[in-house]
Amino acid sequence: MAAVLASLLGSCASKLKDIIIDEAILILGVEKELTKLLRRVELIQCCINDAEKRRTKEQAVNNWLGQLRDVIYDVDEILDVARCKGSKLLADHPSPSSGKSVACKGLSVSSCFCNIVPRRDVAVRIRSLNKKIENIANDKDIFDFQQ
Repeated sequence: MAAVLASLLGSCASKLKDIIIDEAILILGVEKELTKLLRRVELIQCCINDAEKRRTKEQAVNNWLGQLRDVIYDVDEILDVARCKGSKLLADHPSPSSGKSVACKGLSVSSCFCNIVPRRDVAVRIRSLNKKIENIANDKDIFDFQQ
């Protein structure tokens, strides 16, 4: 399971790094939340090998790894959803690339309001996942994993 989970975490971190600067994500305005998520994934990544060694002896560690696996699958899913919704908004209202949040740049006020629902939905889901992974990251300290 460690190889699979380590691979999932590595893939997730890589995907997060790529997607944070994607214009489709910038238009959603969620890059700060995704950056927080990336930091937490990278912190957890450091202790996976030790956790895997201990999971057969300690049921709590095994449960922790299961929770982590489930959240990483959810993160992967929301990244796909965010990219899809952001791409749709971008196609509807192209704006120049700037490296900064383009959530409503170049859009009319009415257009901005029409797009609030997809932006909010993605942001709420990312914030919820961020909270879950924050709890998992905090729980890792209880186990005193070797890095």
